[in-house]
Amino acid sequence: MQQTLPTGSTCVLIGKSHCQLWITCLYFFNPCDLISLEHSSSPATRKTWWLRRSPFAAVTMGDEEEEGEPKYELYVKGSDKPREDGSQKFTGLGRAVYLKGDSYEGTYVEGLRTGKGVYTFKKHGDTYEGQYEENRKHGFGKMTYRDIAGEEDEEPEENAVPRGGTFLGQFSAGMRGCQSADSPTEGTFSYVNGDVYVGQWKEGKKHGNGSYVYAKDGTKLVGEWEGGKI
Repeated sequence: MQQTLPTGSTCVLIGKSHCQLWITCLYFFNPCDLISLEHSSSPATRKTWWLRRSPFAAVTMGDEEEEGEPKYELYVKGSDKPREDGSQKFTGLGRAVYLKGDSYEGTYVEGLRTGKGVYTFKKHGDTYEGQYEENRKHGFGKMTYRDIAGEEDEEPEENAVPRGGTFLGQFSAGMRGCQSADSPTEGTFSYVNGDVYVGQWKEGKKHGNGSYVYAKDGTKLVGEWEGGKI
């Protein structure tokens, strides 16, 4: 590897024949990021592979609460003391305060976030309000991404979509839209720069029929989308 892969990346050698080499890279990245896999064809370095971020990648607008359950305290409605067993086997309304600063207030069923709730992310101040199923955003909801221009340590990438805006629509297993085997679902993303996409989504990306309007000059893209591209 020319670059160290992020945490959560796995590369597995699955076969080779003479000068050819196949690998499978499982890289859990934000749906807004565009990742390309490259290799060198030079005989001396033909086994050198690396991941390169596309120059058109968007600023991360992730859903960090889906990456595992951090430590927290659960307060049952009407009580000012945390529940001894956390959310284990708890059904009802509760408020979880996570050590990393996030918070969730809403319904639990058998210890899991299920039903309507509000999750607030400390990192950027993003919020999600809507339906949950087994700890993941699932059903109709609204995700609000805060504009953090000028607050990042690094300069934004050229041609990157500005961070910020709101998504209103269907979620499945924590992602915007449906899962891979299902039909695309509807959703509207209103970006902080005024751009608006209205259409179908699958696995966190624009996928299916949709239209994208650029606020700057009113240009409108209408058609079929696949994997975030028209």
